[in-house]
Amino acid sequence: MSEQNHYIVLEIDKSADQDTIKRAFRKLSILYHPDKTGNDPVLTEKFIAVKLAYEVLSNPEKRKRYNDILEGRAQPDQRTTFSSPTEPPIVTRIIKIFDNLEF
Repeated sequence: MSEQNHYIVLEIDKSADQDTIKRAFRKLSILYHPDKTGNDPVLTEKFIAVKLAYEVLSNPEKRKRYNDILEGRAQPDQRTTFSSPTEPPIVTRIIKIFDNLEF
């Protein structure tokens, strides 16, 4: 999955407040949720991008760091991941969840 601008993913302005971020996340996560899209891989990837964007932008510290990187005030490095380094990548976690579902 390529790196995307989280504000574009959530279809919000950079000045959006927390309530706007939450509403955008809810709207898009319902739209792209695998249960609603028949597990379409492209739409599942969009769902994952929406979830990651929300995880970053809803956390004030992560959002500040992200904005600093976007504006060139900070450089991303190997430690800049916006998720826990001990957790497997989100795609791996989601695949495991779907593998364990029984229909």
